[in-house]
Amino acid sequence: MRLLDRYLLRELLVPLAYCLAGFQIFWVAFQLFNELPMFQERGMSATAIAWYFLLKTPDLLPKVLPMALLLALLYALTHHARYNELVAMRAAGIGLWRISAGYLATGAVLSGTLLFSNEVLGPVADAAAEKLLLHHASRSIVAGPAQSEWIANVNFRNESADHWWRASKLHIKRGELVSPSVEYPAGGGTTNWISAERAVWTNGTWLFLNVRLHIRRPPDPDIPEIHMTNELVVAALTESPRQMQTEIKVGTMTAARAAKQLRFNLRDLVDYRRFHPRLPPDRQALVATQFHGRLAQPWTCLVVVFIALPFGALTSRRNVFAGVAASVFLMVAHYFLTQLGLAFGTGLVLPEVIIRATPWLAELPPILCTWGPNALFAALGIWATNKLR
Repeated sequence: MRLLDRYLLRELLVPLAYCLAGFQIFWVAFQLFNELPMFQERGMSATAIAWYFLLKTPDLLPKVLPMALLLALLYALTHHARYNELVAMRAAGIGLWRISAGYLATGAVLSGTLLFSNEVLGPVADAAAEKLLLHHASRSIVAGPAQSEWIANVNFRNESADHWWRASKLHIKRGELVSPSVEYPAGGGTTNWISAERAVWTNGTWLFLNVRLHIRRPPDPDIPEIHMTNELVVAALTESPRQMQTEIKVGTMTAARAAKQLRFNLRDLVDYRRFHPRLPPDRQALVATQFHGRLAQPWTCLVVVFIALPFGALTSRRNVFAGVAASVFLMVAHYFLTQLGLAFGTGLVLPEVIIRATPWLAELPPILCTWGPNALFAALGIWATNKLR
């Protein structure tokens, strides 16, 4: 069976590479047409532009990898069916599920790859792409990008540790706070309040400069002890600049925007939920939908195999074209239900007529809204494959 598996995989991976390359070329051409004035203004060379688009590839994979796999599977399966290779394999006693073992393994590997890309490569590549743009900024726009590195009016609270941060500005790249003020418990009923000129994130801790420390001890917390020092390091304050930035991004995200697409990685969402263990129901629904949606999205590659297998393996010429059309239609339906699930799980307001007719739609749990389309279409594909003769 090793020879047969290698043959089937080779016939799949070649069109898959062509499909991915075609989608990449189309996307680069479209983006280059839209962003060429910006590249010219920054004086970027052709090599720098090519490197920028390569860094943006992880953002493209969730959109094109499932569709590229579907097209490659349909091409490979219809090619085998056209020359009666599937009939010969099944006549030799090889079941359809055994034939598809390599396809299922490919779908699982691509799902894992997509998950790794979303959570590890994507954030690193996005940061590198932004750094590349800043590096090639022309003199006429230096002030713009430099200003965009600052986040103004930082107000961040770690509810689980009862740490409350405020600052006039946060520098994203350098991890620097301007005019920071932080209040935190020091144990035994004592509360510390630090106000400083600046704070710098270094070696996993905050270094406060030109500090004024107020220590409120019981039984007279209204009469604090005041200490002045040039430098102060507080090991208990472990909230990093990245986590503060996450707090701002997730905390200011509206339900309408969150319902359109997945905007955060798992690490950011885990940090946000850890800092806010008692979220209101609407915010909890938004965060849970983004979290489960991020987990469910990569497994679309595996679902694609279940969708393509029963329709691509049809043998007659007329059924081949009908099967290809049906599988593409199911893929579009899967995408539509996935987007609909994001809207329902996020708690997006539905029209009153729909709520009155189907009140259960407004109460669907986020895990069902995000994993439901994958489970539904995988079950449909398994059922259709078992019914195939």
